[in-house]
Amino acid sequence: MPIRRDVFLTVVIVLATYISIFTQIKFKEPSDYSQKETQFSFIESSSVRKTIVLNGSWSVYNYEDDKKGKTRVRVPSVFEGEGDLVYEKAFEIPEQYLGNHNFELNFLGINYTADISINNSLIFKHTGGEYPFSLPLPKDLLKKKKNIISVRVSSKLDPEGTIPVKQRFLFPRSYGGIFRDVYIRVIPSVNLNNVSYNYEVTGSSGVRLKVITRISNNQFVQKNDSLGSTGSMYELKTSIVNDTTGGEIVAGSQMLQIGTGKERSVNQVLQMGNVRLWTPERPMVYRLRMQLLRGGAVVDEVVKTVSFYSLKSEKEGLVLNGSGFKIQGVTYIPGSGNFTRLMNYQEMEEDIKLIKETGFNFVKFARRTPHPYLLSLCEKYGLLAFIEVPLNSVPETLAEDYLFFDRSKNYLTRFLKAYNNYTVIAGVGLGTGYLGTSEAHLYYLNNMYKEVRSGYNKMIYASFINYEVNENLLDMIGVEMLNVPVKEALSYYESLKEKWGEGKVFIGEAGYTANGGHSSGYTNPHTYEAQAKFFDELITHEEETKGAGYFCHTMFDYYGDYNSLVSGYNEEGLIKLGILGTDRNTSRLSYKVITSKLQNSEKVTIPLGIKKDDSPMVFIIFGLGLALFLGFLANSTRRFREDASRALIRPYNFFADIRDMRIISGFHTTLLAIIVAGVMGLITSSILFSLRESVFLEKLLVSVGNTKLMNIISYLSWNPIEATLYLSAFSFVFEAFVGLVIKTGSLFVMNKVYLSNAYYTGVWSFLPMVLSIPLAIVLYRLIAADILVVYLYIILAIFGLLVIYRLLKGMHVIYDVIPGRVYITGFLVLVVIVAVVYLVMQYSNSGGDYLFHTIKEFKIKEV
Repeated sequence: MPIRRDVFLTVVIVLATYISIFTQIKFKEPSDYSQKETQFSFIESSSVRKTIVLNGSWSVYNYEDDKKGKTRVRVPSVFEGEGDLVYEKAFEIPEQYLGNHNFELNFLGINYTADISINNSLIFKHTGGEYPFSLPLPKDLLKKKKNIISVRVSSKLDPEGTIPVKQRFLFPRSYGGIFRDVYIRVIPSVNLNNVSYNYEVTGSSGVRLKVITRISNNQFVQKNDSLGSTGSMYELKTSIVNDTTGGEIVAGSQMLQIGTGKERSVNQVLQMGNVRLWTPERPMVYRLRMQLLRGGAVVDEVVKTVSFYSLKSEKEGLVLNGSGFKIQGVTYIPGSGNFTRLMNYQEMEEDIKLIKETGFNFVKFARRTPHPYLLSLCEKYGLLAFIEVPLNSVPETLAEDYLFFDRSKNYLTRFLKAYNNYTVIAGVGLGTGYLGTSEAHLYYLNNMYKEVRSGYNKMIYASFINYEVNENLLDMIGVEMLNVPVKEALSYYESLKEKWGEGKVFIGEAGYTANGGHSSGYTNPHTYEAQAKFFDELITHEEETKGAGYFCHTMFDYYGDYNSLVSGYNEEGLIKLGILGTDRNTSRLSYKVITSKLQNSEKVTIPLGIKKDDSPMVFIIFGLGLALFLGFLANSTRRFREDASRALIRPYNFFADIRDMRIISGFHTTLLAIIVAGVMGLITSSILFSLRESVFLEKLLVSVGNTKLMNIISYLSWNPIEATLYLSAFSFVFEAFVGLVIKTGSLFVMNKVYLSNAYYTGVWSFLPMVLSIPLAIVLYRLIAADILVVYLYIILAIFGLLVIYRLLKGMHVIYDVIPGRVYITGFLVLVVIVAVVYLVMQYSNSGGDYLFHTIKEFKIKEV
């Protein structure tokens, strides 16, 4: 029986749609990941509460797919690419819990936004952010048997509407999905539904702990106790327990009455003496145990880890527990292999142990919100922590936008709530890449500080890209150093400390890319030896001077969203800023040098070496080839020599000959087009190769918001042979395109112009470029030697303007119109092209705002 054509087409279309959806979206799952309900004790533990883990197999389909073609993936997992996917999973609530318990749904990490539904009813909208969050599960929506949880996840970032924004410089790769654990907490109907605390260290070992508890009574079916009462009298018992011995340090209790359907907030103050304060050398951990009792029986219990210390930023320096303290820190971007989010619990612990064994006393979780378990490990092993909002180089126009400020405030409120009860967090950062001389940035930061300070007692800081801060309400100021001469940067850093105080300024992140690998010594830039020298000079300076301290950037290499220029092109997008690689191999020289400095062990020698010449021979060989080809053509063909002389010296007469259909060799014209294309390709590839480690160029490209363009430029910059060939081929196509433009323009004039004439005019307009062959051969060497670089670019610009002038002259000659008409029209066309490109950039990615902000950044840094 023949297959009907319409049925066949339908099947093909459905398959094509399914394939197109899931070929663009690539799922990645951790190879060795398991989680048990008892392992969530790093968040809280309880002898009463139970946990239903929702990790494992989920169904996923594209939200826009009407057919809902589903695939199975495991959670936690991530997907690569911008997607709008729906995750679904069936689960059951044991029947014995349904009547007398409440349920809390917990997500430890989703990227980015999420709409969460239970049994087809929307119950919560997560407006964006990777931080943990929880929400109550409505009991009236739950069924006795099968329930369906549905989570619509969108990973798309926006230039203005998300935090982080789309344009991010050297940020880790952004994956979408449910990338951390998901679980349901089973809570008694009468429960401690919110426990928060803060404390103050008094004297040398005293602590005044304030605990705020909200108690809810949702037990609408009353159970009489043995005395015949309704059971609304409860005892709230609060105690501090030694985590090592299990002994109770201090305890307090309070009787209270809570009616059915009522909530009550209770404040308790515990005064403790002879407390062993937490320090990096002796990380003493206690447990805060909250119990709600009725008739002596425990109704609900919450146990959280807590540590006590006092870290203050004074003008003279940092003070920890009454003694001087200096940050010896490292930034940490968690990741396992090329998974920048997915790590199992063993890998997390190994990373934190390695950071501690290196000798660091502080960790800054940069560019990414941390997994709660990492904070628990920091507390256990003796590492203070900074967490920060993932913002970098926010344009001033965006900082002035009240909608963005409101969005930032809401994000920060939820962010702080997610990490509120982790005492190892010493401070929170408001982002990086700010300009200390920008009124817009300072206004934004000061207002954000005021919003946070009202309900937050930890230090608040921000990091600045320049070394001048005009105004400051922050507790601490961070400065950033990336691939800069250490001694020069540190002199500016010292000036900033003099202005604001030694305890108020710290090095927020000091990093040096090591894309060159091993070499003979540190005289070769961007090698492991040069990176080791960078950190050696930094730490030595900090040892010899007073100050708040520093953060080395970063502990491990990591993978970015694009192929970086400054970090060296590689297909995987690896950012080579780490003290160690992604394999955690401790043989790198930078690691050895830092470890020896921090642990005061035997000095590690950094070889001086011999500077290697990195000038590619392809530029010389290719340029000489072009020169020989041009010389052979000029010397062997009299006609070409005469045409070239006439076109160069008397362009009007030459273009008039083209107009009047006098014989011009198409073969010679094409050979000239090849030579000109080669020259332009050689010049462009030389410039790109000289700028391959330019932070400015990379930030300009990031501003555009087009990852593909960034990857292409990065590839061409780091592969001079391929770049020269590809750019030469592109230049040849461009010359042909110019001919088509000239032919198209002729449609608006009276004179008839043939396509061949338009082609000849376009190619011979580029003739002056052949005069730049000697410059093209040595261009990279001159730029690398920093010899009259500005004048070199001026000379190249003159060549470009001369070509444009000749092109317009040729057009007005072959069009046989007055010159002014062509010149004005050409100028207007260029203006329109620039305006259209700008408007497209601005409309699609706010590219104009980011572009101008990047230019301002580097103007300020140069000053």
